[in-house]
Amino acid sequence: MELFIKFNPVALSLAIPALISGSLAFYAFARRPVVGSRVFAFLMLALCVWSVFYGLELSCVTIDGMLACAAVEYLGIASVPVLWLILTLLYTGREKWVTRRNVILLFVVPSITVVMVATNQLHHFYYDTASVDTGGPFPMLALTRGPWFWVHSIYSYAALLAGTVLLIERLWKPGTIFRNQVIAMLIGVSVPWVVSILYVAFGFMLFRHVDPTPFAFTITGLVVAWSMFRLGLFDIVPLAYDTVVDSINDAIVVMDRQDRIVEYNKAARDILGLSPALIGQSADVVWKDWPKLMNLRETDGSASIEIVSGRLDSTRCYEASSYNVANWHKQITGKVILLHDITDRKLADEALRESEAKHQLLIENSHDIIYTINIQGIMTFVSPAWKRLLGHDTDAVVGHPFQEFMHPDDIARCEKFLASVLETMQASSIEYRVKHLTGDWRWHNTNALPVLNAHGTCTSFVGIASDVTERKQLQQKLEEMANHDFLTGLPNRVLLLDRFTVAAALAQRNKARLAVMSLDLDKFKTINDTHGHEAGDQVLKAVSTRITGIIRASDTLARIGGDEFILVMLETNHREDSTAIARKILDSFREPLLIDSHQLQISTSIGIALYPEDAEDMETLIKKSDAALYYAKGHGRNQFRLYSDGDLGYSADRDSAA
Repeated sequence: MELFIKFNPVALSLAIPALISGSLAFYAFARRPVVGSRVFAFLMLALCVWSVFYGLELSCVTIDGMLACAAVEYLGIASVPVLWLILTLLYTGREKWVTRRNVILLFVVPSITVVMVATNQLHHFYYDTASVDTGGPFPMLALTRGPWFWVHSIYSYAALLAGTVLLIERLWKPGTIFRNQVIAMLIGVSVPWVVSILYVAFGFMLFRHVDPTPFAFTITGLVVAWSMFRLGLFDIVPLAYDTVVDSINDAIVVMDRQDRIVEYNKAARDILGLSPALIGQSADVVWKDWPKLMNLRETDGSASIEIVSGRLDSTRCYEASSYNVANWHKQITGKVILLHDITDRKLADEALRESEAKHQLLIENSHDIIYTINIQGIMTFVSPAWKRLLGHDTDAVVGHPFQEFMHPDDIARCEKFLASVLETMQASSIEYRVKHLTGDWRWHNTNALPVLNAHGTCTSFVGIASDVTERKQLQQKLEEMANHDFLTGLPNRVLLLDRFTVAAALAQRNKARLAVMSLDLDKFKTINDTHGHEAGDQVLKAVSTRITGIIRASDTLARIGGDEFILVMLETNHREDSTAIARKILDSFREPLLIDSHQLQISTSIGIALYPEDAEDMETLIKKSDAALYYAKGHGRNQFRLYSDGDLGYSADRDSAA
């Protein structure tokens, strides 16, 4: 090696960005369950490859060695812009764009570039000439650029620009730790980007032929490393709940896995005295005057406590609850703390033990409902808050069984609750749905306790009910976001797997069959290219509605990405059951879709796999139904094919078949 490589200070200095990017790649790979960390790891690995082999190129003393290093070096150079764009798509919540097809398309130009560089001596498309410049302190590779070099450069800068625009768009969201993360990412990418433009367009070099871009990535690595350890980059990504949490009266605080404050709503600002300066700070510092909150954040899963806030003007009592936040891998990424003001309810509890005058005064002015129920379950008293919260006149409630106002699904649970209070003779709480005068259902949380006579016998129940509908709607929204496709409202892959597991167990017990269908819209890309992605989204919604109207309520239709759908059919005891539905679906596409006053004619191709003949697990069934799907696409589209029919030797590229 001494005859071909001679290290120099410039080449050795590239070990710094290589070491930084390599370490960050290793760190990110260790955290790969976190959204975006895997792509970030590949980005850092690409930078490491670039730095290492550029350093070897500058150390080589022969042109063959320099060209060989440059060929490997371009594995990193060509990949960096595309990986950066994919990373920003994931970070800004555009996961639906990061499909396998789109990723393959994004890497077409980089792949051609790598091949062009490796085989340049055969065609000279990437660089016209290559020589060794010995006029400097060490031999350097001198190249004259060919036509494909400019194609690669324009494509790379376009990808970098697109990713940067996405980050700038996120920058205008409300100021949180996410804004600091975005600023750090923009700084990290702008330095090497500007240096690269100066090098490519204006010929700026450290000296002679040395490209300064890899050295600029030292700054990128340092900025990103600081972002990871100071701002928790990739610990938790921006969530789509900003508007929801700011519109409710309960205080909401979001913490990451390191117990740092990463988000809060307006109510939390007013109640807890939070400010933007506290974003990113540890809860140990922020909540040093709230010891019970510090204990609550250490609990696993869901938990609730009551805390009292003593101030100069008033004392407020809150019900504090904690909920774990999980990603789509069902791994805990943080914790949400909710504070609900229960001061009025607590005051009402205390007033029940005071004089009748004070008791009545508090009842009349309480925001929560105070009620009594006799042993037979008849409402004997409700406070005026019932009319304010539920619309009914109190006279229309008193004397009626409480079951008349309960949701049918909650009646048995509420009856069991009262029986438990009667048995234990202790106060307890429950959540249930109550009917509003308008017909809507409102969620209430009640605390009930038994009323004893002089002989210690329970004669009735007294309780205080609070409206917790907003909190329940927030919980339901978070659950829906985790289990449903945001565009069509259909189940996603996670919910599909759960339903298939239950369906397969029933089918195995009843010795029945299931059918798994893969559906893919034919030439859907043409609609996006011709009418735009908004029209494409409307097509996906319309197709979802049309197919849902054909299948049974017991079947499950899921969207798993792009224009790809999976249908799980129950009790398909004969293969004709599944083919009949497939024919109905195909026939339904004969009627065009009306999208923005345009009639769009679209068709679909369907592949079918049967349980248990073809496989007994969902992933294998999907693979086999996909194989039948691509066979149908490759043989004319607008048709269905069963995997069990055999003759699926046809192999079609996913993109060309679509």
